[in-house]
Amino acid sequence: MQIDDLPKLKIDEIIYNSDHSIIIGFVNRWEWVGEKHAAYLYVNKEKVIEGEFQDVNEIEKSVKFITTDLILDIVKANETYPFFEGYWGQRAALVFDNSLQWEKTNFKPRDAIKHKDDGSKELIKDGWDHEHCDICWVTIDLHKNTVYMKSNLYFLVCLECFENYILKKSIDFITDVT
Repeated sequence: MQIDDLPKLKIDEIIYNSDHSIIIGFVNRWEWVGEKHAAYLYVNKEKVIEGEFQDVNEIEKSVKFITTDLILDIVKANETYPFFEGYWGQRAALVFDNSLQWEKTNFKPRDAIKHKDDGSKELIKDGWDHEHCDICWVTIDLHKNTVYMKSNLYFLVCLECFENYILKKSIDFITDVT
């Protein structure tokens, strides 16, 4: 999968508000677009903007992309940007976020809290016995994928995904773009 394979949003107008920005434009293909659908706009290998499609018009292929991300001088009207839908976009955001600092970590179970029907809670020693890779969702535990990468914002990625995607800035994990 290459960035050029993704659907694109051509920006017609940008409206800046105090707490969000509205990008008005047109998509070249209709996949991944729908009212209130999460989306991620690919700006470059260092910036992916999270937002939501609104006021979608399938006939005209027009959309509004609403974001709380500060986009002043990042995206421009009359330019075209690839986009991801929410599921793949969350993963792509990890790949392209250069602010994340990664550390190799050994898995250790953590204590868990069980909420009982009567409203009480019970501490279960080492009850949190696994995690999942935030890209491929593989299990990380004491038996498999015991070593993984953890970011400063507590994203967890198996070593295979870290080497194949994050280090290479690759989106080859995306499988359903036509």
